[in-house]
Amino acid sequence: SSSSSSSSSSWSRRVYRGEWSENNMHGCGVKLIPKGNGEIVPQEGEWLEDSYIGDVMTCSKYLSRKKAMEADHAARGAREFKVKPQPRARRG
Repeated sequence: SSSSSSSSSSWSRRVYRGEWSENNMHGCGVKLIPKGNGEIVPQEGEWLEDSYIGDVMTCSKYLSRKKAMEADHAARGAREFKVKPQPRARRG
């Protein structure tokens, strides 16, 4: 689990939120990069096979943030997913 809180000085991992293809950052997304002073700098835009392309027309900062939120929502849903028990068959 990762935190996106910029107030945490102990947070030191880079986190990518967005579109993926074959285990690569690929498409629109946001990569959060912590700096030594506690600041977190976002790289927002297009990614191609794990390489940052930038803020381009096909993937604006707005769309990158939207894709990041969608990824967060999907991950939250996956963590909350619970298998419901099957109803028992009635004996007649």
